[in-house]
Amino acid sequence: MRRQLCETAVKKLKKLALMQVPEAQFLLANLYIDGIPGYQKDHQSNYAKAFALYYSAARRGNEEALFHVALSYEQGAGVTLNKAKALQYYRKAAIGNHPGAMLRLAMALIHGELGQSPNARDGAKWLRLAAKYANTKYPHPLYEYAMCHEEGIDNILWPDHAYLVELLSEAATLGHVHAQYKLGSAYEYGNWGLTPDPEKSIGYYTVAAENGHLEAMFELAGWYLTGARADTYEMAADPQRAIHLVMQSAERGLAKSMFALGYFYEEGLSLPRDMRLAQQWYLAAAEKQDARAIQRCVELGLMPGGRHKPKKSGHAGCRVM
Repeated sequence: MRRQLCETAVKKLKKLALMQVPEAQFLLANLYIDGIPGYQKDHQSNYAKAFALYYSAARRGNEEALFHVALSYEQGAGVTLNKAKALQYYRKAAIGNHPGAMLRLAMALIHGELGQSPNARDGAKWLRLAAKYANTKYPHPLYEYAMCHEEGIDNILWPDHAYLVELLSEAATLGHVHAQYKLGSAYEYGNWGLTPDPEKSIGYYTVAAENGHLEAMFELAGWYLTGARADTYEMAADPQRAIHLVMQSAERGLAKSMFALGYFYEEGLSLPRDMRLAQQWYLAAAEKQDARAIQRCVELGLMPGGRHKPKKSGHAGCRVM
């Protein structure tokens, strides 16, 4: 029944697209790339059809379509790669206050991309505007603008850690997962002049972990291993929750979590002692060039010493804008 409803909705969307309704064209283009949500298993992306729809919607003033036309030209997706046209459409979308387009234009100017000569001053202006128009779909400009205030940009932006934290907090509220992780770390270690605060650190790590950030899972596991105590806050240690988080991030490809699991299995810490599993996780971490894992594998005779590129172990591997 749900599949039939989705197919009916797509048919209606196609009719609206043929009637040149730009919003329908944009949505249909997305479906040609990503497939119907929940039914993407056998879907094959058709970037050419998607680009034709994006282009048509862009001609009718749809800002999201303008941005996606620019992306298509930059990536050569469904159309011949053309950086000059990509820049042209990024500018059109940026003039319409599209935060993603403003961010890409800012980065192109700052780093001298898309055929542009580096112009950090103009890039910083676009980045400031992009941060102003950031939203839940495009929170990235706030994060990028925040991090520019960590060390500053010569004679253009100056280091301002208080403002950096303010911008990161806004980005985190809008759902930017790496901003959430950065704040979790900052409140754990007192970065940027912040007073260490276990409650805030755990809170930010938790949100980031729930949003799939692997490093946040690992760091949150550390809090659960030790527990936390402050003047008005206390969290009891929960080794099983810690192991779950480490296991989750290891299975999704985080090398330091793979090494940690190897150590836990080898030492029998919160897990049954199992040298076979320990060796498997050490090898998986070594494959990802984790230095400690490589050293331990050498010590265990699992690989020769010296320079070594580990063999494939079978474990699947896993900048924000």
